[in-house]
Amino acid sequence: EREAKYTQYKEMKEAFSSISDEDKETIMNHFKEMKAEYASLSDEDKTEKHAQFKTMMEEFTELSLDEKIVYLQEFVNSLR
Repeated sequence: EREAKYTQYKEMKEAFSSISDEDKETIMNHFKEMKAEYASLSDEDKTEKHAQFKTMMEEFTELSLDEKIVYLQEFVNSLR
């Protein structure tokens, strides 16, 4: 299982590396904003957001490399 997680991590890193610098910056800014917003949430809301993010990441890690790249591009487009 550890090897599978390591492989998934490498694919996530490769997918992120394949998008443009502008797209990377958009994603990084989004997560910075999320982190700032998270600090002001109630404990109940934090638990809910954490569960949502965990589910999203689990779904993302199961994708193939090509699917991860497409997902990231679509995610960036949804933020613009």
